[in-house]
Amino acid sequence: MSNNNLQSHVLIAPLGLSPGAVSGLAFALRANNFPISQVITIGTSHADVQIANNELDKFFEYVPEIEYDGRKSIISTDLRGKNQSCEAFIKAIGQKIRQRIKSGAIVHVGVTSGRSGMGALASLSASLYNAHHLWHFWVDDTIADRGNVTSASYPKNDESEKHAILNPTYDKALFEIVALPFMPLYEELRHKILKEAALHSELGWTNPYVLENIFPEDLSIADAKKIQTLKDLTPEQKKSADYWVELGKILERNNIVDEYTRQEIMKYISFNGPATDLADLADRFKHLDPAWHWISNQFNQVDWPNQFTTALLTAFLIYAEYKLTNP
Repeated sequence: MSNNNLQSHVLIAPLGLSPGAVSGLAFALRANNFPISQVITIGTSHADVQIANNELDKFFEYVPEIEYDGRKSIISTDLRGKNQSCEAFIKAIGQKIRQRIKSGAIVHVGVTSGRSGMGALASLSASLYNAHHLWHFWVDDTIADRGNVTSASYPKNDESEKHAILNPTYDKALFEIVALPFMPLYEELRHKILKEAALHSELGWTNPYVLENIFPEDLSIADAKKIQTLKDLTPEQKKSADYWVELGKILERNNIVDEYTRQEIMKYISFNGPATDLADLADRFKHLDPAWHWISNQFNQVDWPNQFTTALLTAFLIYAEYKLTNP
């Protein structure tokens, strides 16, 4: 295999309980002339997934040629329909894909390191958000059986054995990288997303709500519309807990808030200080998500309400209006 080595190469992968499926793929791609220099994982908040993340974090400390970033995880501990964690997971991967493409990187997506559902969602993200490569990483059963961090045979305390699990590329008979087919759709969807009838008839989709829930990456069309409906509520309704719960769910689904940012926002809401607190918050979080970056850049161009809570809602109303016309 060959590829343009002048651009940086980034591997983005879901993370389940087998960390070696991520690190092993990165080393295998490097051995095949794809010089991966950054590995980004997206996981759930499950405690065992965080153990796998810690294993990779420690391992890559001794691999100076590869930067590891495992900070991104969705709030949910599992991929389940009732909390729309699947939508959040797809868009979390999509956000990383688009961010790295905009920085000029070649983006590789791996599908092997999480549960089958994670791999399916990663494949869908690769198509929706125009990754450059999609990979399956096959390893021999002698590696696969011991690679799960919850397995009794996982070498927790034997660093030499652990290294063999996390980098099985020492023996070519033990691994294979498999290029998977996918269809880049981002530009087509981005230009047609507002023309719903034409889009759905052309692609043969019968349920437009599915697409609206997961596209585009920073604020889905469906949730932008939901934010718009919030502005029509009465002042009393806007004071209710249900109102803030609904807004919180929207922000979580779109990865605009994670557990840390949620806790910080709640501190500001409980204090309900001046609108300038929103500027401070957006400036702190602007590196985490496009929404906060946009709010930070727009802050001095908007006539904000006096209090933080109303300013926060106003910010996301304006952002939703922006995204509905600029998907």
